[in-house]
Amino acid sequence: MIDTATHDEPSLTSVPSITSTLDDLSVAIERRCGVPSKALHRLLDPPDARSMAVPSPR
Repeated sequence: MIDTATHDEPSLTSVPSITSTLDDLSVAIERRCGVPSKALHRLLDPPDARSMAVPSPR
């Protein structure tokens, strides 16, 4: 899951509540879908597009 809460671009507004939304979504996926937490990769405020494209270690 990838979320961005802060933005450097002046035309985009930062949304600090995204952090808790990411937490809530993770819990919902675990509980309702049965996905183990270790299978969820969370990325909050990635520094660049490359960090989103590189596979995470499992």
